[in-house]
Amino acid sequence: MGSTFDGLTGALRGHDAYELLGVREDAPDEVIRHAYLALVKKWHSDRNRGAQAEEKTVLLNVAWEILRDHRAEYDERRRRVEQDSDGPDPWDEAEVVVDDPWSEVPPTATPPSPRNTYETPPPHFPPPQRTAGPDARLVFRRPRKYRDSMRAYILKIDGVRCGKIRPGNEVSVEVRPGVHTVQAQIDWYSSPLLEFIAQPGETVRFRVQPANVVSWLSESLNRAFYLQLEID
Repeated sequence: MGSTFDGLTGALRGHDAYELLGVREDAPDEVIRHAYLALVKKWHSDRNRGAQAEEKTVLLNVAWEILRDHRAEYDERRRRVEQDSDGPDPWDEAEVVVDDPWSEVPPTATPPSPRNTYETPPPHFPPPQRTAGPDARLVFRRPRKYRDSMRAYILKIDGVRCGKIRPGNEVSVEVRPGVHTVQAQIDWYSSPLLEFIAQPGETVRFRVQPANVVSWLSESLNRAFYLQLEID
């Protein structure tokens, strides 16, 4: 049974079975079954053609088989992962100060397109206007989630890597006031590019986490929608 269970959890490819089926951890078995049947019907090959629908169906089948036949073992593994991530992480970057990439460029320059934006290329805009006010502070918070619980997310500001963040932690970054873009990334997957205005002396708070699986599936597994990054 152990090897079968390990094979099934590996087939999830880092996804959470409960999130895939859109149910709570304490959902009754009958609720899970109805959720599975509804999603499989939605993504059935008779309604959706192509490899993407097939991949979604495979993930749903794996999640259902795990929660149907190995739920207790799966819940115990999830609890162990959460407990293991409670300790201090020597790789965490609690405080990061980023050099302004626009400090030495002419006012008419435009920023390079951030990498890994895929189908959502960013708009080009001039560097933020210099002000006499203090720098703005960006605070990124990442709540604990089972998916990617052992992985760090890379944080990018204006297409430049500025640090990384692990589950349950916060990262603080100082930037010049003005218009900026932020994005989170893991491997070849990312969040959509988020544009915002930082005022002098302002603290802007963001929350980054795995995107809701149902929403990600609705975006046809678009790599730029794998993570969710929004103003908190």
